[in-house]
Amino acid sequence: MHCPVDEALALPAGQLTAGLARRALRLGTMMGFKELQEELREQHDVRVTDMTLDALANACGSLAHDDRQTRVDQLEKLPVGRAREAAVREKLPPPRRLYISCDGITYRTRYREADPEHKGQKRLVYQEMKVGTVFWQDEKECWHNPPANKWSPADSRAWACSGPSGEPWP
Repeated sequence: MHCPVDEALALPAGQLTAGLARRALRLGTMMGFKELQEELREQHDVRVTDMTLDALANACGSLAHDDRQTRVDQLEKLPVGRAREAAVREKLPPPRRLYISCDGITYRTRYREADPEHKGQKRLVYQEMKVGTVFWQDEKECWHNPPANKWSPADSRAWACSGPSGEPWP
């Protein structure tokens, strides 16, 4: 595909200008890739591939994660208590309602182990997988479910939660 503006800016294939990348990231917080591609085509008359959008999201996501982790590391160095609480920049109100859900499944693996009941034979190995989620509704009735691709102690959250009639939970 011939892209005269990309050539004039000496922009390599698969790269976006800073302005278009900023717009794509902002719109991408409100829609999926397919809708984002259509919106960029309508608003800016540009076509952006899935691969380019994915690379942009991953690059920015890992920068945001690194920035957050740096801030968490700084906070963890402070003593627990008022000094740490005072250093927190963004104070979030407690959720109106907090939901916690978990489930599990036992699944057959490809592994085998010695069967203690049948000498010389092997049996299938089963494992259990657990999944859990925490999500909440804020005072504006917006739902929040922060995605996590790995767990770390920094991801744990604690709030003063309230019951259905507003009284604090123990």
